[in-house]
Amino acid sequence: MQLPGPDARPHDVDVYFRWTETVDDDDLAAADHLLDPRERSRRDRLVNPRDRRDYAAAHALLRTALSASGGSPPADWQFVANEYGKPAVTAAQAGVPPVAFNLSHTHGLVACVVGRGRMFGIDVERYTRVERAPMIAERFFAGPEIDALRECPDDGYPAHFVGLWTLKEAYIKGVGLGLSLPLHSFAFEFVGDAGLRFHHPEATAPWHFWLADLGRDARLAVAASGQPPAAGWHIGVHQVGEGPGMRHSRSST
Repeated sequence: MQLPGPDARPHDVDVYFRWTETVDDDDLAAADHLLDPRERSRRDRLVNPRDRRDYAAAHALLRTALSASGGSPPADWQFVANEYGKPAVTAAQAGVPPVAFNLSHTHGLVACVVGRGRMFGIDVERYTRVERAPMIAERFFAGPEIDALRECPDDGYPAHFVGLWTLKEAYIKGVGLGLSLPLHSFAFEFVGDAGLRFHHPEATAPWHFWLADLGRDARLAVAASGQPPAAGWHIGVHQVGEGPGMRHSRSST
């Protein structure tokens, strides 16, 4: 798998995404050589061929992205998971500062985030994959988020809901506590055309967020822990393969 070439300035965060409808048999054969036996076993247990394709494409993308950050070849990365299931690179391979990542995939779209010395979370979702959105929001979202969704016009509701959903999932995945962190205990607020505000009174560290519209009714959200670099965030967003690119984005204030 060929990744886009690096910019002249190193990135603080690198995000990679790929539309998988154009993944062909040669791509899948190449991915198979990168996956470890446990990943191949998990892929093979998936019943739907589309799910097997997306799983293989996602994990091959992650391994290649990790290697682009420096260290082991793609097929050599080894992983461990915390008690809530969040995966990480083994300490022996992580380096200093340690490389960290997160991975997400939905039907036809896979993405990962890679960086060093921080915790990361990422989530991707498509509007067409969301069912019973109002019921989910009323049951699980924070009060201000529910109020904002109630005020949405019908044609704006899916994008707003998926934006909130992916941001909340990215944060939960970044913190690494699974659903032991209730979705209603924190909230996001859209500010103007491009801003975000994050509200979590019990957060023990600062977090920063990006929300991107990828076209094809899809949104991607990224969470990163810690204070921003002195020179400000430098984020690389890399598209692999064919398909629409990023249309616009929001970032937290």
